[in-house]
Amino acid sequence: MRTISQKELQDILAKHKKWLYDERGGERADLSETDLRSGYLANANLQYADLSHANLSHVDLRNA
Repeated sequence: MRTISQKELQDILAKHKKWLYDERGGERADLSETDLRSGYLANANLQYADLSHANLSHVDLRNA
């Protein structure tokens, strides 16, 4: 399982948002097999993001 920093997560989510709106520089979020424990995903648009086998224990998903 890979680990990423909160900064890396924010960068991935920013690119994912661009991808969702078909903007230049966008990329679908691939968070599969990522350890996101205790991460902060509140208000993130996770539509179509790949979260398969990700560890979402104690993740703040309010309004996500």
